[in-house]
Amino acid sequence: MKEISYSKILLVAKNAHLYFFDSLNNIDVISGRRLVHFIKSDLGKHRLARYQLIIFLDSGFKANYPNIVKDFKKYGLYHNSTFYTPCINLPLQIPDYDLFFGGNDKERTQLAHVILDKCASLDISILLYIINGEKGFKNKGYLPYPKFLEFLINSNGILEIMQENQTGLTLRTMEAIFFKKKLVTTNKAIKHYLFYHPDNIFILGEDSIENLSNFLEKDYHPLEHDKINFFESQNWFDRFLFPEKELLNIEYRDSLLDG
Repeated sequence: MKEISYSKILLVAKNAHLYFFDSLNNIDVISGRRLVHFIKSDLGKHRLARYQLIIFLDSGFKANYPNIVKDFKKYGLYHNSTFYTPCINLPLQIPDYDLFFGGNDKERTQLAHVILDKCASLDISILLYIINGEKGFKNKGYLPYPKFLEFLINSNGILEIMQENQTGLTLRTMEAIFFKKKLVTTNKAIKHYLFYHPDNIFILGEDSIENLSNFLEKDYHPLEHDKINFFESQNWFDRFLFPEKELLNIEYRDSLLDG
């Protein structure tokens, strides 16, 4: 493939300022709504014509990668991962609570409180920050993403509760990896990823809840740089430019590719 300058790549997202997108260097990001306005005018079409690669991102961080990765391999399709770029530096300090769960309700509040009660019986503290509504940044209690991340300063780990039928890597997983936080998750498929380590990731429903306190007390197991850097945004864009690279064996354990 002919080399493409990063300045000629456009990322189209639901919201151009979503999550860490303001921290993406050398890449233009616009919202889908703005793209619609662009294609309705000659000036907008002229601006779009300068891009050599346009990437359309759906709502993000919800794909069922382990369920479809074998199909990618079977039909010779190229697969790319999720991606992340830290947009703030989290200072190190003694945490005030063991776990933090934050996000929209999405039918997870009831389970969150069940986990909260069980953890309370084990003397494990959890801070819940749950937002109700389907209006995105217009929901009451919505926080800009950098402000949201400040909750992680005072937490030893992150509680991740997957949505129904969701098995891919979420934003919570990326935060745990990049900020070196313990992750307690309902995502049973996470053990298929190369970054998985039992000292860092506790799988609810598979690991004994009685061992959760011991898990949280253990030191975080340092990950090899390559396992983290794989998900960095710049490398994610590179994989669109050079799709011939073999990616599956970099992201997944071999067991996922068998069969």
